Amino acid sequence: MPSTIDRACPAWFRVLAWTINGGGYGTVDPDRNSREEIRDWITGIYTNPVARAVRTFVTKWFIVDEERGWVIAEFDNIWDDPGNGQVFSFRNYTLMKYAGDYQWCFQEDQYNPQKRMEAGMGWMQARQAVKKNKKEMV
Repeated sequence: MPSTIDRACPAWFRVLAWTINGGGYGTVDPDRNSREEIRDWITGIYTNPVARAVRTFVTKWFIVDEERGWVIAEFDNIWDDPGNGQVFSFRNYTLMKYAGDYQWCFQEDQYNPQKRMEAGMGWMQARQAVKKNKKEMV
């Protein structure tokens, strides 16, 4: 049987390797200072069905600073199609620091929490409307 992290976490997170004392934080998220804190944080987020529907992360651009071991990128975080073709997304900037040995030691996300909330609410309302329309058609 899959573990909680396997069921709740997106595949992209499970493939990221973090050092034992890896850490990071985001715009509205608490600091995380260990592999376990990172796992617990991301698992908690992806137990929410609205958050779990964000499965597409389109990289708009990225920069690799080999000297520092940093990767900086801009992503569009896109919700699944709610069933009516509408697209709901928000922009995210990420800084990741490489620790060597195929592991990351730090990640920081920056995004506008208001835009994330508006996109999530819009997706949820569109999804509910699609479900309601399907029931009415039956």
